[in-house]
Amino acid sequence: MNEEALWASFNDLAQELVLCAFALRADERKDKLLQLHLVAARIEPLVRDREDEYMLVCRMEGLIYRANSAVSAAEQCENIRQKTDRHCGYLTY
Repeated sequence: MNEEALWASFNDLAQELVLCAFALRADERKDKLLQLHLVAARIEPLVRDREDEYMLVCRMEGLIYRANSAVSAAEQCENIRQKTDRHCGYLTY
């Protein structure tokens, strides 16, 4: 895969995670997050020692941070829902 295709894949994965994290199942989120990190690891050596290396690495780190945050938020919401469902299941009216 060439650099342009790697960037396209990286951007697509990051966008999907940031925009759709709540719609994905937990295993899908983890798989896509792993794929994002693997693609970033393949991009990193390609940008090493380039004039724009700092900018590109900062861009990758920013997108990875956003994707991680979206996944964490989705997981926290699921945990809250589960706790609420368990708690409400014990209430009698």
